[in-house]
Amino acid sequence: MLAKPTGLKGSPGRLAVAGLAMGGTAGLADAAIIYFDVNPNQTVSHLSPELVSFGEINLGAGTYNLNDTDGTSFQVYYPRAGDLYNGVGNASIQWGQSGSNVLKLSAGTPIDGSTASSWSTSYSYLVNNGAGQWAGGADAYAPLRIDAGGGNFNYGWVNIIFNPGSDQATVTGFAFESTANAAINAAAVPEPATTTILGLGSVFGAAAIATRRRRDGEPRLPDSLLTLAEGGRGVETLRAERSSAPRRDA
Repeated sequence: MLAKPTGLKGSPGRLAVAGLAMGGTAGLADAAIIYFDVNPNQTVSHLSPELVSFGEINLGAGTYNLNDTDGTSFQVYYPRAGDLYNGVGNASIQWGQSGSNVLKLSAGTPIDGSTASSWSTSYSYLVNNGAGQWAGGADAYAPLRIDAGGGNFNYGWVNIIFNPGSDQATVTGFAFESTANAAINAAAVPEPATTTILGLGSVFGAAAIATRRRRDGEPRLPDSLLTLAEGGRGVETLRAERSSAPRRDA
């Protein structure tokens, strides 16, 4: 699991993949959804700060730079009350829109080439002079896609919470499908168990080695890992089994 962003150039986002690689790693061949947890959440306001940027987005590495417009990037911009934009620093990332307004999607809405009537990297409004799909407040998802070249796109979403009462818009996270032209549902992230399973191959192997060493009188794996590796039967049961197991002669 990669570190969460610190707001400095070069700081990584979090990579989460839907796929299993028992060696403890996951490449694009195994992956499906690449999820970037924006933690801490990034809030913009016409009162300041007005703009947040997510740059150098790399699906293969699962990284991005906060407040950077280099590389594949997008922005959320709140220059004045009643006007919330997607900003101008949208390099290779297009926003799904209807007319000049960014679409507001509910969780579970499929996002693909047919979701929006048009896609644009230029200025689009979430709220325009107090009007638009996001006006009045929303906790919803805007459709995005990365231009992968050759007429191919990686579809994704960004979660934005817009609160006109407090004059704030907050980005909590975003995600993309690693497979070009594959649809993704708004709010879709990998199952929690998936990211845990990625490392279980090495855990089980270590537990087996630790069990053998324990029977030889060597230190054993911590109780928490023993419980995980041996089916969660409980620490006391595992200790009893180890104390009664025959030891090999020196």
